[in-house]
Amino acid sequence: MFDWKKQWIRGNDFDTSPDPNEIIGTKGIPTGNLACGVGHIIIPAGVDPNDYIEDVYRTGRVSISGGMDHPHFHNCLIDREVLQRIKIPSVVGKLGSPIVWINLPKHNEPIIIATLKHEDDFHPLSENQKRTTRVSNLGDMVDIDMNPENGILTITVLGKNQEKIPRIHFRIAGTQSDGQFIVESDGDYLMRASNKVVQMSDKTFELGVNGIDGVSKARIKMNSNEEEETERFIYEDEWGNKVYINENRIQIKAEDSSKIVFGEEDSAEPMVKGETLVGKIEEIIDGITQLTVPTAFGPSGTPINSATFIQIKSQLDTILSELTNTD
Repeated sequence: MFDWKKQWIRGNDFDTSPDPNEIIGTKGIPTGNLACGVGHIIIPAGVDPNDYIEDVYRTGRVSISGGMDHPHFHNCLIDREVLQRIKIPSVVGKLGSPIVWINLPKHNEPIIIATLKHEDDFHPLSENQKRTTRVSNLGDMVDIDMNPENGILTITVLGKNQEKIPRIHFRIAGTQSDGQFIVESDGDYLMRASNKVVQMSDKTFELGVNGIDGVSKARIKMNSNEEEETERFIYEDEWGNKVYINENRIQIKAEDSSKIVFGEEDSAEPMVKGETLVGKIEEIIDGITQLTVPTAFGPSGTPINSATFIQIKSQLDTILSELTNTD
């Protein structure tokens, strides 16, 4: 079995020799004695493709077909930026990305310094545009498109493996202080998901609306750090409307607004003050139990069923809610 990881060697162990007329940049140019050339990334014969690809990205060394009148070179150093853009063939016998190599005279060793457009690079480019596309052997794709002409940066992640969830992951960490992720837009900030949108915070989550003068018009704040603020949920706006929630109560205030409405405003009726209503009913019951009327023989006595009203009076507190209060 050929060991491609030994000191670089020249050989013709690559199973398929491409047609010289199909090799980019080498048509009719005898490169046998030149110090540079245009070739392709290859996988050596007798090597497991998966092991080879893993070693390429771990060691920064590749095997190449040197081009017309050149043999194959193995264990060649490759520039780190170029390494991130090459395409390695999935099987032995196929050509990967076309590359440019130079030979270091002192060491007599080729080094890959550039990669050229591959025939599988399907996306066109415009002036000043930069685009990077990576596609796995299973068809998973990550594409970053920077187009200054249109003023658009597009990041696309396509996953075809059902066992893996495609994602874009931003990780920010500070060793001495907390990191920050800042998004600023002079126009709209849009977020859309076909399933669900989840935004989480370990301490505080806040949303706000400011006027053009920078003054807060409305804000919503949810807080889990009770040492910082006792309210778990806060809503406040410029009209003095406030909603506070903590473990003891849910409080709604309308300092400047003239009305709080539950339901449809046109059909909503005024609420009553429970304790005030109980007091008024008690006064009515007291009046009923003391009721007398004039008769032909003088004033009558109090109602004979006064005990019934007194019993009702003793149960009036049951109509008071233990959960809600109003003013």
